[in-house]
Amino acid sequence: MSDDSGNLQDTRRANAEDAAKRAETLIELLRYVSGWTNVPPNSLLEAQASPGHERRIPGYPISPICFFDSGQQTPTLASSPSTSANPASPELISAEKLDAIIGKLLSSTTLSQSEARQFINVLTSPASPLRYKLQRLTELTPSHYKLLIELNPKVASDVLSYLLRSDPDRINTIIGVLMSMEFSVQCADVIRKIYKTAPSLPTAPLVTYIQHLFQICQDSSKPSMQIRHVRVTAMLVATLLNEGTIKSDDLYTEINAFCLQFSSNQATSTLFQQLKAQQSQE
Repeated sequence: MSDDSGNLQDTRRANAEDAAKRAETLIELLRYVSGWTNVPPNSLLEAQASPGHERRIPGYPISPICFFDSGQQTPTLASSPSTSANPASPELISAEKLDAIIGKLLSSTTLSQSEARQFINVLTSPASPLRYKLQRLTELTPSHYKLLIELNPKVASDVLSYLLRSDPDRINTIIGVLMSMEFSVQCADVIRKIYKTAPSLPTAPLVTYIQHLFQICQDSSKPSMQIRHVRVTAMLVATLLNEGTIKSDDLYTEINAFCLQFSSNQATSTLFQQLKAQQSQE
């Protein structure tokens, strides 16, 4: 009996790892197909390198544009490419240029790719002599957050994480702003990165946000929009579980019901398998 129990545990552990890998692969494929990155995921590179194999993509449709009419063509999600440059060769920036970039953020203006890289270099470099200028970011108010996420998704999570370092309670306000916005892949990406950067943040606001996403999926009236909502929600929850940001016990009943209700979606099937496997290990 002990051998059977051990084999069962090994099987469940293997299933959990397999489900997590599939969820990560779906995320990478979504980023590649949607145009957020020009670098194919490893699964496609391996397929291209194998004789007799053609490049293949999952059989479900993925929109090449943002899920909502924000006018943006650069959706993001988990593991999206960082705008940070190589620390060994930082992109130089003057104090005047940094002031101008921060001014753009305060006036809700879109940064260029170069400006985003330069800004992130300073924001993520503790040794930067210009870090004192980042204090101006505290002038950002909740009314700025929505446009920050929509217009500058590549730096939004880093800016909000910077603000959270001095005021962790701000997470409640950020979650409130996200709940007031139309759900998009940018929103999913921002919340995932914030909690990955600051794992000590309370998870109660995040649990509330996930419950809100489940409700959005149920209330979607357009089938095509509902499919997209369900897919991104499932991928977000799977990533949060895989990264240990949330535990299966936090939302077991809600996640289980969500997966069963939308069982025809490939992403929810993967999430369901991951949920069951992790639950058996806890």
